[in-house]
Amino acid sequence: MNRTTRGPRASLCAAASFVLGASVLGLARTVGALQGADIYIGELAQLQQFGRVGSIVGLMGDAPVCNAGTADLDWLVSPSPLHPFMNFNLYRLKGPRLQQIGQSWTKHGQGAAQNNACGFGCNPYPNSDRLGVGCSDTYSAQFNANSQNYMGPRSEVNPWTGSWSFNGSHMSQGNHPHGPIDHRLQVNDNDLDPAQNAGAQYFYELCVFGWDDGNHMNSIAREPVGVSGSPGGTWTFSLGGSNTSLGPAIESWPGATVTTIQNLTTDGRAMVAVKVTTNPNASTHFEFAIYNHDMDRGIGSFSVPRAATAVIGNINFSAVLSHEEQYSNDPWPSSTAGNVVSWSTQPFSSNPFANPIRWGTMYNFWFDSSAAASSTTVTLGAFKPGTPAQYTGSSQGPVGPVRKPGDVNNSGIVNVDDLLAVINGWGPCPPPAPGNCTADIAPAPAGNGTVNVDDLLLVINNWT
Repeated sequence: MNRTTRGPRASLCAAASFVLGASVLGLARTVGALQGADIYIGELAQLQQFGRVGSIVGLMGDAPVCNAGTADLDWLVSPSPLHPFMNFNLYRLKGPRLQQIGQSWTKHGQGAAQNNACGFGCNPYPNSDRLGVGCSDTYSAQFNANSQNYMGPRSEVNPWTGSWSFNGSHMSQGNHPHGPIDHRLQVNDNDLDPAQNAGAQYFYELCVFGWDDGNHMNSIAREPVGVSGSPGGTWTFSLGGSNTSLGPAIESWPGATVTTIQNLTTDGRAMVAVKVTTNPNASTHFEFAIYNHDMDRGIGSFSVPRAATAVIGNINFSAVLSHEEQYSNDPWPSSTAGNVVSWSTQPFSSNPFANPIRWGTMYNFWFDSSAAASSTTVTLGAFKPGTPAQYTGSSQGPVGPVRKPGDVNNSGIVNVDDLLAVINGWGPCPPPAPGNCTADIAPAPAGNGTVNVDDLLLVINNWT
């Protein structure tokens, strides 16, 4: 196998643990049981382009997997389900928003080498069926790219239990032809083009699960990558020295507050991040991202409380695209009814292949509000049937003081100062608009990108 390894990593993270059920396909996890095998991500070193179809490129990265536990890690080749599942993601940080811009299918482990890339001190297992305690096996980007017959939909794997069945799976079809980007980490040229993404930063993320993995939070890591190239060509990705950080890419979002929501008895966990900024016109901008780490049931809805009199505008949604599966890529409709700002996909009962936030993926939600930010509780609705039907967690929302309509300078009153501010700011706003002019207040709260008669009338109609 064409594999590479890179230098030692830092000390081990504390590991949670697992308990075996009656069979591999019916595992149950508990917190606090005796530690066993523990998948741990080593230093990420490679991300490369391996194909193109139109404006979509197929990337693959390396997968440095170590065993930081106290028991050998199963690594049997399919049709056995007892092996790690490797998943490759790419994110872009542009302006206030961190977005996932690409994802791969899941790569099934094909046998373990017994190296010492993480510097733990390898106690090798005598063959490739298991990864010994302290040992490592690094699949290179090239090896992963050439393993399309060992890749299957993520939907076939339960990330929390690590269960998977060969029977009826995509891989049960045997060797079959593949296109140049099939199953790989697919990204659109537009999301990489420097001309369209000036100042953007990118992060390569690797997530690896297995049925006997004792700690899912050190089974994922990310590293910043430099991007060079141009649309229609071959993109080059550069990873620095020892810059890999354990944990999901959502934790690299500067200025965001991240809350973990979890059900460690029967499922996994998700993370809700929020970043709050103030627009030049004094309205409040909310950026949310929801990352599903290892919840098999997925997330089908998201709601944020709002003040009853808060005006909401510029409401939107984005999601990384699913590819080569039945799942929909339709955007989630939004609503501001019932004193909440909410989004949802179709319910499972209506469409089991709607567009939930499935494991290993992150979706974005954003809006502007006339209300200031304050602490509140947000709600995630589970997509697949089961208990509980929803999860809650602490975050920020538009539940603070509400700005008075027409109050350009946010003084609490509407008077001649606001009228003069509109007159002095008359005309188109510079990009990005709306919300980028102090006096661009109509329609509330985000404006429309131009200071004009609409803003003047809003001041006059709300004169104090």
